[in-house]
Amino acid sequence: MLILEPAVNEREAATSQDDLLAMLRRVFGFDHFRPYQEDIVSAIVAGRDAFVVMPTGGGKSLCYQLPAHVVPGLCVVISPLISLMKDQVDAAKENGLRAAFMNSSQTVAERNQVEQALVTSKLDLLYVSPERFAMATFKQRLCEVPLAFIAIDEAHCISEWGHDFRPDYLALSDIVQRFPDTPVAAFTATATMKVQQDIITKLGLRNPHRVRASFNRSNLYYQVQAKHNPEEQVLRFIRSHPNEQGIIYRTTRKDVEATAAFLQQHGVKALPYHAGMEDEARIAHQEAFNRDAINVVVATIAFGMGIDKSNVRFVIHADLPKSIEGYYQETGRAGRDGEPAHCLLLFNRADAARIRYFIDKIDAPEARAHAQRCLQDMIHYGSTRQCRRRQLLGYFNETYPERNCRRCDICAGQVATPSAQAQSAASACNEHLFEELRVLRKRCADEQGVPPFVIFSDRSLRAMATRMPSQPAAMASLHGIGAHKLQHYGTRFCEAIASFKQRHPEAKPMESTLPLSTCPEPLPVTCRVTGNYLDCGYSINEIANERGLAVSTIAGHVEQLIRSGHPVDIDRLIDPQRRRHIEACFARSGSRLLAPVVKDSPEPITYEEARLVRGWLTRHD
Repeated sequence: MLILEPAVNEREAATSQDDLLAMLRRVFGFDHFRPYQEDIVSAIVAGRDAFVVMPTGGGKSLCYQLPAHVVPGLCVVISPLISLMKDQVDAAKENGLRAAFMNSSQTVAERNQVEQALVTSKLDLLYVSPERFAMATFKQRLCEVPLAFIAIDEAHCISEWGHDFRPDYLALSDIVQRFPDTPVAAFTATATMKVQQDIITKLGLRNPHRVRASFNRSNLYYQVQAKHNPEEQVLRFIRSHPNEQGIIYRTTRKDVEATAAFLQQHGVKALPYHAGMEDEARIAHQEAFNRDAINVVVATIAFGMGIDKSNVRFVIHADLPKSIEGYYQETGRAGRDGEPAHCLLLFNRADAARIRYFIDKIDAPEARAHAQRCLQDMIHYGSTRQCRRRQLLGYFNETYPERNCRRCDICAGQVATPSAQAQSAASACNEHLFEELRVLRKRCADEQGVPPFVIFSDRSLRAMATRMPSQPAAMASLHGIGAHKLQHYGTRFCEAIASFKQRHPEAKPMESTLPLSTCPEPLPVTCRVTGNYLDCGYSINEIANERGLAVSTIAGHVEQLIRSGHPVDIDRLIDPQRRRHIEACFARSGSRLLAPVVKDSPEPITYEEARLVRGWLTRHD
């Protein structure tokens, strides 16, 4: 999808793209940005408003957590998800941020402690609810501290056309007038074009840097099954995915309780979750799931907005959702760590008839017609034998570029087993070591009072089990292991790996992991547009002039194109002799960071030239 505007101004120059990349590696342990993240981060650091539509699992939180490391002052995140604020704060702390939250779940003493940290400028990141932000006393307090920027999560809640409209979000309409010198960034995982414009208008965003990211989640496998005996079907699925964590959605509280009890009777570690439960029980059940004490939670959609768990390996809808938008949001709870995950929908038309019964009781004609259209889209998705991914993306005005996604039941065929695909991704690592590391992760998490995925993601554990680092320094290059986590947990995990190797001398490290998905993320549309110009013989400068973008932005596009395998005539863009000189500079620096190469080269080279050569080297590693 299209990035409409570049993020370039005077403030951005203070933090180069290379600086941001170095901080990404040091703080978060990532070697590269996900699609769109770099442009969003650059826009926020540059002091611009931003509007971002990015799917669940696309990396929204990094887009404001990384700027919170960079920009002086306080970053305020407004979120309705009180139930997961603590997890988000814990995750931010594990990455070295001074983070806190303030909401109604705290005692007066706890809130006073956070407020004291706020007024003494001892916080980088503060999560608050929209109700808290609406309080006049809180707004006044914010006026007394230096603000870096304000991020609004779940921004679709301000739109009456969004799938989860919340009246309390309307209080955010004066945010720009109240804080005219503070950048505002709005984030949402799902928004049609109509909802998108409604959000921008209601918030009064000022010429925002707009990003509408691809809605494709290539690691998710989509499947629809005819529904006949949902509890037995769910049990059969869970038994085919042993030791995996998952969410089962049911429409009614009664069905939630019945399904959870059925699974418990058959030996599955499952608990229910719905709004009719006592607060203490509901919180305890969510905590048990977050902390890997149970494998399965059976829930109404009330659970969807309260989960930030990265290692959910499956989501089952045992009843028909009311809309594609809600279904997409709920399936997005799976595979947030980028590892393969399975989304199963049990479909029959009787569910649709029940939903239609309640739709017919809606008084407002326009709202009733909207709900009917949403239901019809959902019925079409479940009953039509077309690529599931193509249908989902089409709903969000996105065209899937491939004929066969290979990651849905239609394209892969019904015998296809996503669990086998997940196993192929995991086969490069020692499964016994992976399980031992999971136990250690759980122990560390319990000691810290945080969910296990906050310590390390499954993907990080698999990287450890594959490479078997013996020293913390060797662990520093693995995915998702930043400096703060390395300092706190590196030695302990290396000792566990050393112990395993001593007990299993036959176990050998492997040089690299296998791809996480057989279907790579498509290039952003803006990169593909640049690719079209390249194919027509345009130079980088000519493309920048034609598109009204900075040369550095176009060079970044070309680097992505080269890495992705797009046929780029590198010798046309940079003289071969000069390219070899820059390759030698990279070899001497011992890293892929641009700044050392540009600064230490005996003859002047530009960041754009270094970026092209880096892409070329990465492609040919």
